[in-house]
Amino acid sequence: MIKVFLEKFPKKSFVRNFSVLLSTNLLVSLIGMVTSIYIARVLSPIHYGEYAVILSTIAIFQVMASMGLSATVTRAVARNQENSKPIFKASIWAYSGGFFIASFFLLLYMLLVNETNSGFMIVLMILSLFSQSLWSIFENIAFGMQRMEYSGLINLILTGLLFVTYIVIPKAYISVALVLMVTVVAQLFKDGLYYYFCKKNKLFTVEVFEKGSYKTNAFQFVKDSLPFLIMGGFSMMSNQMPILFLNANSGAEQVAFFNTANKLLLPITLFITTAMTALFPNLSKIYLVDKESYKEKIKTSLFAIALLGIFGAITVSFFRSEIVSLLYGKAYQNTGLVMAYQCWFIIAFAFFCFFGSVFSSSDKQKLLSYLSIAYAVVSVPILWVGSHYGAEYLSLAFIITSVINMSYHWYFMQKTLPTPLTNTFTLKLFGLIILPFGFCFLIPENLGLGLKIFIYLCTIGVIGLLVKNYIISLINEKFLKSNSF
Repeated sequence: MIKVFLEKFPKKSFVRNFSVLLSTNLLVSLIGMVTSIYIARVLSPIHYGEYAVILSTIAIFQVMASMGLSATVTRAVARNQENSKPIFKASIWAYSGGFFIASFFLLLYMLLVNETNSGFMIVLMILSLFSQSLWSIFENIAFGMQRMEYSGLINLILTGLLFVTYIVIPKAYISVALVLMVTVVAQLFKDGLYYYFCKKNKLFTVEVFEKGSYKTNAFQFVKDSLPFLIMGGFSMMSNQMPILFLNANSGAEQVAFFNTANKLLLPITLFITTAMTALFPNLSKIYLVDKESYKEKIKTSLFAIALLGIFGAITVSFFRSEIVSLLYGKAYQNTGLVMAYQCWFIIAFAFFCFFGSVFSSSDKQKLLSYLSIAYAVVSVPILWVGSHYGAEYLSLAFIITSVINMSYHWYFMQKTLPTPLTNTFTLKLFGLIILPFGFCFLIPENLGLGLKIFIYLCTIGVIGLLVKNYIISLINEKFLKSNSF
């Protein structure tokens, strides 16, 4: 069936690339979530927390290793598809420099700050950096040549094999070191498979071969990628560093509670980022053609994000204890409130992703970079304080930082529009989020399941009626505007 679908669209078509990426990424996310649940149940909360800290540490140094090169190299290949091989070789030089620098600082960090980790674990972490750098090199070429299906399909196959591997391995043998080792081996196998597909499908093309230019081009790639590296670094400060804060201030067990909740929400996060990717080209086009339609599109999108977000957050908030007990067991019962807080934060996360699309589509990339830096500067001190009081308060700190950062993001978003959104719309939009948020946490967690379901259905019904009236008013407002000319 998949083959029949793909044959209907050209190999480099947007529909083919986007549909394959979306479907495979969703499947990868779901299988990955199930795998993480299984690993968390087998490992104790403390050991699973230790594993989460290792992954966060790798993610932080991977930003340094990547040098922000992905967008720059992909763009270079896309604009020069007949000559991708020289770009490929130049990117190897650029990524190699980033890998060696990141490996040195990772080794230094592990020896000085995390001296309890064994040499074997440090080697595995460096190998993980190496394998992810290789993956980025091949993916940049494939994406630049508009052959995105390889990335999704290889990820899907290997994610499935990883899950089967963990199921087959006896539970008594599963440890943090073994899980990391299996992951690294799978990553290296993925790299080899990606290279094979790229070479077999002749993605390494040569038209003009300039000998000795690789180092010069590599330096130019690094220079052009510095803004992306800076943005990535500040982004890590507000989404990965807090896990290290939590480990240092509250212990690995609290990291486990935070990370299990975070893993459950990965499919939602993926859906949001994919939706923003799909929406961005449309916004970019409308911005140049019709500014008022651009504003209406933004208005409708904000309302849709809020509406979908609160229905999901209300569901998780009402049944948080039941969800955690069913998936993770009693050892992770403290994850319920953490997951509820994070689910409400996801709404804010979706808003910030949307703001990024708005600023980019209106050619305000420089403003977006400034706002990213401001977000990190505001967030890090609050997250640091929250990390002293466990996973629940760190999750609550994320909500507090989102409220503070939302204020000036909203202000600058309004400035990009031809005319600002009305105060009435703003109050209704945020009221739609804030009131259900407060109500959900007034409901006692120890209520019977039957009573919870009854209150939940009543809450959804009331919100549905309010939303229905608001949608009708929006339709009437547009109708009156169209008849006023």
